[in-house]
Formats: sequence, structure tokens, C-alpha cells
Amino acid sequence: MALQGNIDSFSVVDVLRLLGSSSKSGRLVVDGDRGSGSLWLGDGSVLGGTTTRTGASAVAAPPSEVLFDVLRFSEGAFVFDAGLEPTELARSGAGPAVDVESMIAEAEEALVEAKVPAGQVEIVGAGASGYAVDAVRAGRWHATFLALPFDEGKLAGEMAVHAGRGEAIADPGIDPVEHRGLPAFMTADNLEMFADFEPQWPG
Repeated sequence: MALQGNIDSFSVVDVLRLLGSSSKSGRLVVDGDRGSGSLWLGDGSVLGGTTTRTGASAVAAPPSEVLFDVLRFSEGAFVFDAGLEPTELARSGAGPAVDVESMIAEAEEALVEAKVPAGQVEIVGAGASGYAVDAVRAGRWHATFLALPFDEGKLAGEMAVHAGRGEAIADPGIDPVEHRGLPAFMTADNLEMFADFEPQWPG
């Protein structure tokens, strides 16, 4: 039976760690709102991957780049089919087999550099979207920044990765929502402070 689920319920990173730690072989496909990404594993190591980021047709890409694309999906579903061998296309874009943790680290570093959050954490320039706030309150997202100067993007990205990993986050030292006296970082642990917070825009 295939392993499958929704990325809102199961993090792709957690799924990959499970497959790696259990030395699984097969293909993981993630279809989302930005396209589709596929990763092939052999005995828990990543052998190759493909992505549709450039259009409707899949192209070969290094596994960390495939994961980078997949982690940018805001919604989607995954399925792992055990025993499937990498296609020639997938192998053409891969070098030597890599371990899952190394691939995850490379993808998360790329997310930080691109100022794109990992682990379904949204970064906003100022205020916060209603969707982001609702997602935190519902437990779908780890956190959202409520106010952040544009020049603090790198710090925001680093903090978002830590949040996505479930790690403790230090006070960012960022002036939060003006004149509200609220933290700049909404998490599940401080929701009671935001009971009457109105997002700046609905989307």
C-alpha cells in the first residue's frame, strides 16, 4: 500500500526523514499549487529527482532543488510508491546518492537565501494577512510575522526555518505591530495575546 497524505497534515520534510530513517526505496511525488516534484530513494538515500517548476513537463534537477520547489507549495498532496526505480530523466540531473538530512539542509539554506519560509511559515513586510493569522490559530502553520521591515528579510528567513523545525525562537528584537505592544512573531504559544488582532489584509 502506498504512503500518502496531505502536506497540510504531514510535512514533506518529516515524510522524507521517515523514509530515510527506515531505509525505504521508491518514489515520493508531491503535487501542489506550484507544480509537481518527484524524488527517488534507494535504501534511504536520495538518488535523483524531477520538478515541473519551469512548465508542464518535468525536468531533471538535483534533489535539494526539487525539495526547494516542493517546500514552496502552500497546499498539495504526496504519495510514496515503494520499489520504483529512478527514471533516466531523474538520474540525469543527479550526482552521487545523498542522504536525506544533507538534502534537507541544502534546501532550507536555499529557502533562507531566497527569503522564502520553510515549514509553512509566512514572512510579511508589514501587518499580516488574514490567511496567515487564521492558519496559525488553526494549527496549520507554525507562525507568522506580524510586522517586519523589508531589510530584515534574512533574519526573518532564518527564524522561519527554526520555527518550521519546531525549534525555540529567540526574541527577534524587531519593533512589532506599531502602538499595539504585541510580539512581532505570532505562534501557537502566544495566541491569547492576539485574540482581537485584525490582520492588515485578508489574503
